[in-house]
Amino acid sequence: MKIIAVERAFDLWPETAQMAVQGDMASLPACLPTSLLTDSAVVRYGTPLFVPDFAAKWRLEIAPVVIISRLGKWIEPRFAHRYYTNVSLVARLLPPDGAPCGAFGANFDGAIAPGRVIAAPADGNFTICLDGKDEISLSAAMMHIDDTVALTSRFMMLKTGDMIVPCRTPLHVEPVVGTRISATLNGMPVIDLKIR
Repeated sequence: MKIIAVERAFDLWPETAQMAVQGDMASLPACLPTSLLTDSAVVRYGTPLFVPDFAAKWRLEIAPVVIISRLGKWIEPRFAHRYYTNVSLVARLLPPDGAPCGAFGANFDGAIAPGRVIAAPADGNFTICLDGKDEISLSAAMMHIDDTVALTSRFMMLKTGDMIVPCRTPLHVEPVVGTRISATLNGMPVIDLKIR
């Protein structure tokens, strides 16, 4: 299983990435900034997230994720929606102020906590609510999910179970030990995470 996190704001799609998607040749990987997370960085659903000492002042960001449901390579953007049938949310520990975290910062044990998996919304709309108060509405088009899946498939084979975090969001909280974080996706409870 691979977890590919695209390090861009949900409302920012680089021009170089757009040209790469529209072109019929593989482009440079730098056209879309990404982090490749290891499976050892994943906190299993229902397991507490232990915040390491060096990340005590980091933020816990909630972001959407699509789960690849079939094998795919060099997927055309117009067919990309056929390659994911499920979605979820993830909680990621990230440095404050968008500072780069590097390979170790992206992959330490407990760096990312996926939520419960649900069916992808038929209309492509995602409404994410954090702790019952902070809410954001996003569309698949706004997040460029299909373009992200297509572009990722040009560099690596996508396999069943792979996860793609298409963007970052402004939904984040401080990871205070002893608290619980909850988030819903389209009204369905997806994340219920104890911070230790």
